[in-house]
Amino acid sequence: MTGMKHNKALVPIRTGEAPVLVAQRGRYSYENMKTLVASALFFLTLGAVPSGFASASKAEAVVAVFLKAHNSHDVDAVLATLADVVDMRILLADGTPESKRLLNRTQQREVFATAFRVNPNARFRVLSQVTSGGTVVVRDEGTGMVGGVQQAGLTLYRVQGDKIAAIWIVNTEAEHREKG
Repeated sequence: MTGMKHNKALVPIRTGEAPVLVAQRGRYSYENMKTLVASALFFLTLGAVPSGFASASKAEAVVAVFLKAHNSHDVDAVLATLADVVDMRILLADGTPESKRLLNRTQQREVFATAFRVNPNARFRVLSQVTSGGTVVVRDEGTGMVGGVQQAGLTLYRVQGDKIAAIWIVNTEAEHREKG
């Protein structure tokens, strides 16, 4: 591990021949999340689909329904696309991490209802996407956020069966636009 930069959020472990860096629970730096997404994209290209995960076309359809419901601010339709437990991780453009495990419908309803109430004009547009098995990675652009903020980023959706079990959001860019 000589010459390697150490980050407090990373813990070196040894597996076989090569050392591996593993993020400690609850700490996600901007660089860690970028590495995570880049790794996910690399493994997506391998095409391995674990059992229990949706096919690519099914996963894309579930994500499309979720995005349509999200843009309509329809909480019930959003909840219909989610698994009973959802792993939600957000890395804001300034590097601030947020992590939530939405353990039930009440928590899910609260999170999405609050987001829609705080950002009543928010809409997201898919710029591009990569799909493999039950994983859909979307490059998206969000507009209409409170304060005129516009953002672009990557969102990774993990679909199991016909429900979204994980949503990992990396906001790579945010810009304040004055209204007028």
